[in-house]
Amino acid sequence: MKELLSRELITPEKAAEMLKSMIKNQRFHSQSLSNNYATEMAAGRWRDSYISIDISGDLIDGQHRLFAVIKSKTPIEFLVIRGVRTEMAEVLDIGHARCAADIACIKGHEWVRKIHISTMAQMLISPTTKASVPVLSHELKIQLLLKHREAITFALEISSGKWKRSAFPAVIARAYYSQNRQRLEEFAQILSSGVCRCDGDMAAIALRDLYLKESAAGKLFKGGSVGQMALIRFATNSLKNFIGRKSIKTARETNQNYFPVADLDDWWKSKLSQENS
Repeated sequence: MKELLSRELITPEKAAEMLKSMIKNQRFHSQSLSNNYATEMAAGRWRDSYISIDISGDLIDGQHRLFAVIKSKTPIEFLVIRGVRTEMAEVLDIGHARCAADIACIKGHEWVRKIHISTMAQMLISPTTKASVPVLSHELKIQLLLKHREAITFALEISSGKWKRSAFPAVIARAYYSQNRQRLEEFAQILSSGVCRCDGDMAAIALRDLYLKESAAGKLFKGGSVGQMALIRFATNSLKNFIGRKSIKTARETNQNYFPVADLDDWWKSKLSQENS
């Protein structure tokens, strides 16, 4: 069977039929990935993609896209490649994929770096968040970054070194919309330098000392979503006390969203509602 390429409108019904012929030992189905694809499809943001069928008529690449078509209840046009050698399943989707920052640059946003994307993702986390942020599509990452570019750029520009690479800029970016920006700059400067001018700045010092101690020990703020969420809860409370000029000598967590950002918080509620439906 020769390789044949065609553009086909894949309906939810057709997607379900194609999934019946999926090759054995296909990789584990990621529900969160399919959910994110479905969100993009339902919102009309899905970009061109393909489905691969081998010489036996079995699906070898495209299961998450097809599951997303079903979940979104949205017909999507795909480039369907038929007649692919079955052994190609071993090498599909294992290359060096473009990250969201790469795609943003291709779209003309040359200023975007990976740190902008990671800060934006961390902005989605608030102290009220009960679970880590799901996998986001590149398109959604770029969309949110562009919407909050000013806040994220500000937070990263006033941060430096290891503090820029932590979750602190995400908390500062959230506070950007409602708090005095000079005070936010002072908070970032004290985190970096460890020098404060008065007792009203001690909340930043307390957070700095805790972060350095726990990071060195590899404990509370260890890598991964759990560490990020803990850091955001501590940073939010410390920044709130710092802005209020409270003399706080011990950093503590909070479960209060002191720096709400309407569209991010609404996105989270919508996401959880969708995943629980």
